[in-house]
Amino acid sequence: MEEQTEVENDKKIYDLMAGEWSFRLAGKPRKWEDWGFGQSIQERRAFILNKLKELIWDTRKKDRTNCKLALILARHFKFLEIEPPEIRELYLQVLRITGFLTSKSRLYSFSNFISSSFLFEDSLFWRQIVVHNLSLANEFQSHHLNWEQWSDYGSVRSFETKNSHGNIHKFLWKELNKKIGFLLSVFGNHPLYPALRKDCIAIKKNKKAIFAGELIFLETEWWRRFFPNYYKGLDYLEKKKKSEFIPIFHLENSALTTPDSIKEIILELAKLKEIKFSIKLWDRYFGDLYSGNRVGNCLAIGKKGSYPAVKLPGVPGVERPAGILDYLVDQGVQTVNILEHNKDDDHLGGQCYLFVFLDNGQPVLMVDSIEIFDLYKPGSREKVNLKIRDELFEFLRNYARAVGIERVVLAKNGPILECGENKGERHVIGNDVDISDLPVVNFEKIEKLGGYWNHQPYFLESVGGTEAFVIM
Repeated sequence: MEEQTEVENDKKIYDLMAGEWSFRLAGKPRKWEDWGFGQSIQERRAFILNKLKELIWDTRKKDRTNCKLALILARHFKFLEIEPPEIRELYLQVLRITGFLTSKSRLYSFSNFISSSFLFEDSLFWRQIVVHNLSLANEFQSHHLNWEQWSDYGSVRSFETKNSHGNIHKFLWKELNKKIGFLLSVFGNHPLYPALRKDCIAIKKNKKAIFAGELIFLETEWWRRFFPNYYKGLDYLEKKKKSEFIPIFHLENSALTTPDSIKEIILELAKLKEIKFSIKLWDRYFGDLYSGNRVGNCLAIGKKGSYPAVKLPGVPGVERPAGILDYLVDQGVQTVNILEHNKDDDHLGGQCYLFVFLDNGQPVLMVDSIEIFDLYKPGSREKVNLKIRDELFEFLRNYARAVGIERVVLAKNGPILECGENKGERHVIGNDVDISDLPVVNFEKIEKLGGYWNHQPYFLESVGGTEAFVIM
């Protein structure tokens, strides 16, 4: 009896999957209504928001990191209110399927969900994504590509930036102390001298953190971070209108150059630290949803003012396309993470986004763009950026060979834009590494191999483009 039930269940699943394959071949996108959800988006959104509020309340004191992440998730719901229901539904489903409300959500890999035909017999939405990924596997294999290596390439490339600067540390530290001493001498008789002295002592006590590159403030109001006690007193004087009798010095825009010099020396010392990095494929797990926030790019979620500067033709969305959500559920898109390893934690130092396209029937690995954290961009730390670039390019070459791809390129341009300031012009793609020494190659038109899970393009900047830089 149990065997008969199992056979019947298997037949039911295979019939459902066969119907979905027919939809896949038709090539038409589904609307939200076609998925047949019993509840409206608003009802299910309210349920998840309530859970997020509970999580925020429970973690507000004892687990500030998870509290902040929950706030980001909740805020993104607000930003998506103007977006098409299909994007909002994808966001809801991603949150639901990963078990984000549990402490074990970090362990859940999307790969376990988005390619198994036995998990979603009652969900047309997820069955559609599963069939898309199964068809991708077939597409890759038909072009003699290794799908297992594409999906689960396990190689990690580790490297570090060596410090060979000898006594520069000592020299710069001595200069920093001189600048601090001079700044204090200027304020010798000022009522805020004690507050400034306290801040300067704190800077000196942070020698270890400065040498480790940890005392770096990229925010525009860096002076308030360096001199918090001084500015607290300054704000008080201005609020009480006592500035008429006391000379007020805003360190950031006064005639004094010393505060800027102090900042520059601290930044120079940070550049001398040895940094350990590793490069690997992402794990495609729930935490990757925040990767744009960690790198600081337009794929960030729940961040005000953070969305793509251009609207790509055919990509759904008013301001915020699905972006990272599409990448997570489509195994035809891969992300390479550049991780910086610190004593206590790992930080995402950069990312690049990959897909495969065909040129005269031959597969080519496209690096859609390379995003590097501000601290390591060209113009900030040139040698570190160059080292990251060289190691990343070697990782990409090895990855391509493992998959069975002979050519690797980096996006140069995208489609002709249909709106915005540059309407009628080809989209020019920026990259956070030096590309001046890379030759350029032309293509007829770049199209992602295997298509898209709902037959609508993702925010991949090079799709529809015609030029790229040659890496291999």
